[in-house]
Amino acid sequence: IIFFKQSVNVREAIRQDLRKLSLEEQKSYTETVASTYRRLADLLLQQDRILEAQQVLDLLKVQELQDYLRNIRGNDRTAQGTDYQRPEQDFIKLGKELADLQQRDAAGKLDTQQQQRLAQLVQNEKDANKQFNAFIESPEVQKLVRALTYETRQQNINLEDLNRLRDTLKQLDNAVLFYPLILEDRLELILTTPYAPPIRRTVKVKREELNEAIFAFRSDLNDPGSNDVHKSSQKLYEWLIKPFEAELQQANAKAIIYAPDATLRYIPLAALYDGKQWLVEKYRINNITARSLTDFNTKSQAQTRVLAGAFGGTSSEKRFGFSGLPATVAEVETIATAMPNTLKLISNNFTLAATEAKMGSHSIVHLATHAQFVSGSADDSFILFGNGDKASLPAIKDWSLNNVDLVILSACQTGVGDKLGNGAEILGLGYQFQRAGARATIATLWKVSDGGTQVLMDAFYAKLKQGKISKAETLRQAQIALIQSQATIDNNKISHPYYWSAFILIGNGL
Repeated sequence: IIFFKQSVNVREAIRQDLRKLSLEEQKSYTETVASTYRRLADLLLQQDRILEAQQVLDLLKVQELQDYLRNIRGNDRTAQGTDYQRPEQDFIKLGKELADLQQRDAAGKLDTQQQQRLAQLVQNEKDANKQFNAFIESPEVQKLVRALTYETRQQNINLEDLNRLRDTLKQLDNAVLFYPLILEDRLELILTTPYAPPIRRTVKVKREELNEAIFAFRSDLNDPGSNDVHKSSQKLYEWLIKPFEAELQQANAKAIIYAPDATLRYIPLAALYDGKQWLVEKYRINNITARSLTDFNTKSQAQTRVLAGAFGGTSSEKRFGFSGLPATVAEVETIATAMPNTLKLISNNFTLAATEAKMGSHSIVHLATHAQFVSGSADDSFILFGNGDKASLPAIKDWSLNNVDLVILSACQTGVGDKLGNGAEILGLGYQFQRAGARATIATLWKVSDGGTQVLMDAFYAKLKQGKISKAETLRQAQIALIQSQATIDNNKISHPYYWSAFILIGNGL
């Protein structure tokens, strides 16, 4: 583990030099890095060192973004590299008990037995510190540890970090953090609740089998006439959610903060099926990026102002090979009716310059247009404007979105093709918008029909207008409205997840 940590920290240190390598070398490097990070996380998880493994996963997510966007620096947690302390599960539980007893002792509420327990826990903590200090000061490892922790010596994992996260989850109306890791021979699942240290479950499924299931599920999701979606969805539910059913119920969970790994980014967690209902019917789903990891609950603007742009025209009109989207104009008009403070930019008036000039003075930026995010190529990923202007994914970082609560891309798609990548284009989209200042993004995992998008967005803004609910809950209620609808589009039921589950929320939506 120590040598793998050394390898990871060296890779973190040379991240900025990756741009000097050729494209072929960068691809080879990425593959090597991914296997190193995953192997380290695997070793840590085998020893129940869950917090350390979770930190390695954070680093891996940032590294994948670095390879895709070439400009990621990470956040406060990932900038530290990996820690060298082993967080024992019993120690964390005892630490929580110790903190509770200390608070009660300060209030003068401890009886004799509890005073004895407090003294015992204080001694346990002292002994644990002695053991760790003896380890790092031993002749065998002192030199190596000093070299490995030159920048991270004072940044060891401690109880305060875990308690702060759990307090945040509790403040977010009993949210839980769900963190899957795909390994070659199994899935490692980590769940953090407001009431307990991280919980780990192992599912024996090979990476190849999981990827096949993910691809089959996406195929069924993209076929609104298919009834097979229940079967392929339930298979993934059995692997991902069922292992934690009891814990979710015990925690009275109402929201899942989801940090998907690799190919899991290509499927919507909301559309997992338990045999009776979709997951979104039970929980709000909030995907997060590396930038969201320590900041889940930024507050929204007091007044909602919408900037809504539409790539209008007829289906025969084209920009860079993309046809006009007639329903987007109706979509924007409906938004303007529902939300009085709406600025409309339609067709040729929907330009990059006009949008950039007005984004910062609106709390919601709604872009009803083509946006394509290509696996493995950030430079080829873009948002298309009504007059034919393009904004590449890397260029989004230069936008100023500090006043923006939500960016909605209601007609975007990912360029998955026949081969799954690692989903960095999806993660990168949300990351770039957050980096520019936006608090959250709603995007689609595939190109949904114009009509289906308009119906969902009508429901979304109708709920949003009512106020006093989060972005994640607003999207959830809009999706449930379609699930419960009897309407059809092209003879297909709009309740099919093809129409509603493509929409995912990334960022701080709770």
